[in-house]
Parts: sequence; C-alpha cells; structure tokens
Amino acid sequence: MELTDTCIECLLSRVRMECDLASADPATAEKTVATCREMLDSCRGSDLLHPQIASAVHRKACEMVGNPDPFSGLKAEGNRQAMEVCRAVRSDLGSFHDFVLASIIGNTFDYGVKDHDVTSDFAQFFRQEFASGLDVDDTDEIQKRCSRVVYLTDNCGEIVFDRLLVGFLKAHGSHVTVAVRDGPILNDATMEDALALGFDKVADCLTTTGGGAEIGLDLEKM
Repeated sequence: MELTDTCIECLLSRVRMECDLASADPATAEKTVATCREMLDSCRGSDLLHPQIASAVHRKACEMVGNPDPFSGLKAEGNRQAMEVCRAVRSDLGSFHDFVLASIIGNTFDYGVKDHDVTSDFAQFFRQEFASGLDVDDTDEIQKRCSRVVYLTDNCGEIVFDRLLVGFLKAHGSHVTVAVRDGPILNDATMEDALALGFDKVADCLTTTGGGAEIGLDLEKM
C-alpha cells in the first residue's frame, strides 16, 4: 500500500495529539512533528508495511516528548466508560453473537485514526449500535471454529467487552490464548491493562504480541 500524502497527514495528526496529551511545549511539539514528517517522507516507496512505519513514528514521537504512554489517561477513561456500560447491559448479553457485537461496538475507542470521533456518550452509542446489529453476520459459522482461539486485543475500552467474550468462549469449551500489545502504543491494551481487568483469571494463556511498542503483529520481531 502506497504511503500517500493523506496517510502522512493522518499519522502526523496522531503525533500532534501525542504532543498535546504529553503537554509538550510548543518548541518540542514543533520539532517532534518535523522529525516525524522527515521519517515519513523517507519511507515513501519503501517495502515497509504501514503498521511498521506507524509504529516507528509513534515510538519516535513518544521518545521526543518524554512520555512512553501519552494515551494512558484516555485508556483509563475508555475502560471506565466501558465498565459502566458493561454493568448496565451485561444481563442482556446471552449469545456468542451478542458478545461479539458488544466487543465490536467497543472498538469505537480508537484514537489512532484522524477524523474518527470517539463518542462522549458511550452508553447511548452502545444502545443504538447494539439495536442496529451487524450488517454482515457470520457469528454462527465463526462459533463453530472456536475450539482453540488466539485472541488479539486492540483498544482499551474495547477490552472490557473482550473479557466478556473470552469468558463466554471459555464457558463453552474453548481454549483461549489472549495476546495484548508488548508495549504502550496509542490507546492499545497492554499487559498492565489486561491484568487490571483479570484476563489472567479467565484466559488459558495471557501473553503479548512481542516486539515492544508495535501496532499489530510484526512477525520479524516475534
């Protein structure tokens, strides 16, 4: 996939957000954005995949602002909102479809994409989306293939519902390995976040994706 001007501006918008979250002074923020822009320009036409490029840029930004986890506050708030909703809707979730849908809705806690607005009223958003359901629903077929599951987590907030889904899978005989990010990047869940939510008590194996602060899976670092 080509690294376009649009891709670069999207990534730089997240760098600016990291600067803001880390309360970087204007000079540091300007230097950080400029350095990351140079990194991105140098990657045009390279064989690196977008997640590899984005991961390197975010690591550099965090290094320059002196904060390895600038999204920590948003991660905690996402989990808080999700847990509040979880307590309200838990009794309404009964099937594999329900738990999958809840986890998908939780993915709205994504600060990694420019122009994606994370709702300020997650409870209302959840009710609306849950009532709407899935446009494409293959959950019945997916459930048949869940005897052994490797579950790759994503965002904080979402992982609250991931834990419920993992619990459902375990209760129905699945062997579940849960893998979280090896280091903090954006608002993705790390081992610290997973342990705080008790994933070690529900999953057969709780591990990381390896490679440090990395978006997705980089097989060369595993």
